[in-house]
Amino acid sequence: MKKVLIKYNNISHLNKKYQQSVLDLANFYQQLPYQHNFAVVETTDLDQAFANIPMDTDWVVVVAAGHTTQDRNLYYDMVNEGVLHQSPLVGHIMNFPDQYPHLHPQIFAINYQTWRTVGSPSWSHRHHPYDFVSTEFAASPETFHDGYTPHWIKPTALSRQYTGPYLQQGSEVIRALLEHGHTIRNVPQELRDRKHHLYPDQDYEAFGRFLDGEEYTGDHPAQKYYAGLIKHLDEQVQRQYYVLNTEPLTQIPAATHINHYAGVASGLKLFCTMVRNGFNTTTAVTVFDFSDIALKFQKFLIENWTGNMETYEVVCKQFEVQNPGHYPCLPSGTWADTYNHILQELKLNVVEFQEHWVRYCHLNHRFEKINLYNSEDQNRLVNICANYKQSYIWVSNAFWMEYSLVKLGKDCLHQIRQNFMEDLQSSGTNIILDTNDFWYQGLLTFPR
Repeated sequence: MKKVLIKYNNISHLNKKYQQSVLDLANFYQQLPYQHNFAVVETTDLDQAFANIPMDTDWVVVVAAGHTTQDRNLYYDMVNEGVLHQSPLVGHIMNFPDQYPHLHPQIFAINYQTWRTVGSPSWSHRHHPYDFVSTEFAASPETFHDGYTPHWIKPTALSRQYTGPYLQQGSEVIRALLEHGHTIRNVPQELRDRKHHLYPDQDYEAFGRFLDGEEYTGDHPAQKYYAGLIKHLDEQVQRQYYVLNTEPLTQIPAATHINHYAGVASGLKLFCTMVRNGFNTTTAVTVFDFSDIALKFQKFLIENWTGNMETYEVVCKQFEVQNPGHYPCLPSGTWADTYNHILQELKLNVVEFQEHWVRYCHLNHRFEKINLYNSEDQNRLVNICANYKQSYIWVSNAFWMEYSLVKLGKDCLHQIRQNFMEDLQSSGTNIILDTNDFWYQGLLTFPR
């Protein structure tokens, strides 16, 4: 099944600097799974974008500026919702009593072949009065909120006349689908709960000041919620720790012998990376982080966990009870699903995994409080690596984090990151860097 993701800049009429700040957030939040088969298109004009989509495309998912999610699988699930219910369009249906139904463009999925079959109708607004006879539709009696968000709309056997001052976005597509007998479904609650929309086309002066680092002073509820979330993250970031990390494991080049692994204190990822790429009894390990509690959790695991996956959750709970006032970041799915994912990536059974963990616990570990946003700490990490012939550093998404993107901005984060890269390059030390950020995902070798 061929799919396209369209990133739709629907605020192109607003201030350029503000647009870029919102689109920077989109680059953070609108991420696809690490392994995906979506082609990605960016546009300010949906009609133009749809006209240029490859003719053999099956489904198109559109996400507008301001759409946010931490769930990389959401776009697949939007398509699956349409397939499951045999509905060619899944989106935020707006069914006000005084106007023809339309879509809020924050996110929707459309079967591209069906859209072509019904005449490739326009997605645009029509800023003039309308007066037409078309299929009468029925709307579900249940709504998601406020009476104008039905769970579905579907055609009836009757026709009626529709009049109004203008047609809003998606109305012509809805009309064409209804006239051809199709049911249109709203985004179900289960998917709504996995996303958030910032409505950047509204209250944009106050939201723009917030994105420039000021306090949020506007009244939009979605923006107020988001501003509160960022404030919470900023205040709590050093009080939280990750018990599991599901980023994909990287594979170093063949015949590369790593004698020093360094990585952020996040779940079991550094250990799993070492299993994937090889270690022995002389391998050195540096666990670093700017969070004391994250470092403490890693020490606790080495001292208290045997590597038995059946007891991992219990051990994590023990640490949580012993450290009140801190916040474990838990897996998004079940613990068992995460365990199975880890074992599949490593191609191990539970016994083999435990044997590797016991070996890991007997290695020489050092724990360092390092803030990668601080130039002196960056240099200290590089100097640690200088003691070894070949080091591997995993920094995860340290330079592309939710709260720091809003608080500091993309340009500042890029400069901090660039300083680190220059330190690595000028050190003369053999280092493989594993990073996951806006500018690069994967392995970088220094010196280059």
